[in-house]
Amino acid sequence: MHAKGIIAIYWLKSALGFSLGFICISASNVDNLEREGASSRTGQIIGELLHQRAPWVDFELVKLLSIGLEPCIMCGRCLGSNQCPYDPSFNQLFSKITEAAGIFMVVPHYALIPAKLTIILEKLQEFAYLHSYNELPGPFVLTGKPIGLVVHGGMLENNQVIKHYEKTLLEPVANAVKGVGMRIVPANIDNSKGVVFGIKKTVKPAGKCLPEFEHQWTTITKRLSMLVANMLKTAEETK
Repeated sequence: MHAKGIIAIYWLKSALGFSLGFICISASNVDNLEREGASSRTGQIIGELLHQRAPWVDFELVKLLSIGLEPCIMCGRCLGSNQCPYDPSFNQLFSKITEAAGIFMVVPHYALIPAKLTIILEKLQEFAYLHSYNELPGPFVLTGKPIGLVVHGGMLENNQVIKHYEKTLLEPVANAVKGVGMRIVPANIDNSKGVVFGIKKTVKPAGKCLPEFEHQWTTITKRLSMLVANMLKTAEETK
């Protein structure tokens, strides 16, 4: 579309009060100022793809690495409010999740699900369970909320590795978010649960104890593009 056409659509939608906001949660634990982690890079690509298709949308990349979170102790004091009395950082994130038109979640493969993401999923499960068990009126606040999942790891990508990440990471995360009523946005016809990728090769830098990974970002971007397109369509339907 011509640039003037895009600008015209932007102003028309703004005038009509149309607003869609999306967040992308990066669950990476990587704290390395010398290089950008694959999860953060993926989140940035998602934001770029969103704005290419819909320049008027809001987008925020949320890095769990920079957020202090407290584990759920099953005290039940969140009943009715969906607010943890011990974790203001989580409450701020939960507000962003509930207000967003759609969520993207980028999850690296470590030892099962990354620690901070596990904390979040546990609290969401507790909120949903208390809502159901105590027969609170109406559906749980996250029911029907669109979520697009992306999982990745540090093994060389091939069919066997993709299937491994699907089984050990994508499926557990998908089951967790479905358990609180969220609507999983399909990546494509072949994978209804999300985008999965590995690495192109490993580089061993001199004098460093950790490897660096190279990725096939052109291929990954194509996979993400389909997920973003499906997310926009789903968010429009549920708005």
